[in-house]
Amino acid sequence: MKEFSPLLALLLWVSALVVADTEMLRIDDTRQSREPIPVNTNPPLTCPLNKSDQCSPLKLLTWNVNLMTSYDFFEFLIWWFGSQDMNDPELRAEEIAQYMVKRDYHIVALQEIADKYLRGVVNKEMRKAGYYMTPVLGEGWKWLLSGRLFNGGVVVYSKAPILEMREFVFPMPVGNQGWCAIGAWYVKVPTQSGNLHVFGLHLQTVQSDNEEEYKGLIKHYGYLKQIKNKLNIPRHEAVIYMGDFNSDAGRQDGMAQGDEYFQIMLETLVSRQAADFTNTSLPYSFDIHENEMAKGKTPLGTLDNILCDKRNVCPINGYMKILHANQTSSRLGVLSDHYPIEGILYFTRD
Repeated sequence: MKEFSPLLALLLWVSALVVADTEMLRIDDTRQSREPIPVNTNPPLTCPLNKSDQCSPLKLLTWNVNLMTSYDFFEFLIWWFGSQDMNDPELRAEEIAQYMVKRDYHIVALQEIADKYLRGVVNKEMRKAGYYMTPVLGEGWKWLLSGRLFNGGVVVYSKAPILEMREFVFPMPVGNQGWCAIGAWYVKVPTQSGNLHVFGLHLQTVQSDNEEEYKGLIKHYGYLKQIKNKLNIPRHEAVIYMGDFNSDAGRQDGMAQGDEYFQIMLETLVSRQAADFTNTSLPYSFDIHENEMAKGKTPLGTLDNILCDKRNVCPINGYMKILHANQTSSRLGVLSDHYPIEGILYFTRD
């Protein structure tokens, strides 16, 4: 839901073509574990007495990191024509990776990690920390030839081996985002009690309350529902949706329940938020008043989220939190225009 002019889109596309010739950073595979996530994510509901070490929480993070270009010239043009300050993206990429590695999440979903060099910086650190990862969503000649000038910018990371991954690029979004390979990654990873199914996604952006773009957003809910239904996931295994839904869940201190599109999304996906937000959470994931990179953009709200599918297994307990994540030496003092959301989720009770 950020302003995104045609000229800005063209500048980012040219930037992507330039970066495409940059050699990817070499990364070391030696620290990756072959073990499942040491968490129970399906029944029984009570933690077995002899397996208390397996009843720790599932730790998730979703974050729109706004790493769109790494070239100073294009950063200047984006600022001049698009009024968007990219805020030292090379430095932010390094600090974002350090921030995530330090917290040792089981699953991470990133959005807008579109730039190849910046993605390489993050991937290198994540691989060193033992993460497996998907490619970036919607990149390659297949999508270029279908009119998608930009990749979808979504990458999913897992501490456990990724048993299965599927790429779903939705039919052309409405508006300027129609140039982007918007959609979702589906990954299946092992846990101590079965498999965990995760959709890492970025849905239709809405600019200036454009009615056609809202209709496009609702269509994305439907595409996601169809995909999930066709996968025939066992009901006793958990299904998590995490990413930038561009659907406002409202102020996260108990004062709001989200806008009508957020409610439509929950109904379409037969889902709920994976847990309640803590009272120490920031109020919004996209805060146009307090976040220096988000100022001047629209709208104020919680556009990012972690959901669980109620037709499958949902957490029994836990919490979610919008994190401040501003410990940075970048020029504007913030790591992204979105704040990250973490989920600490329990599927078993003591």
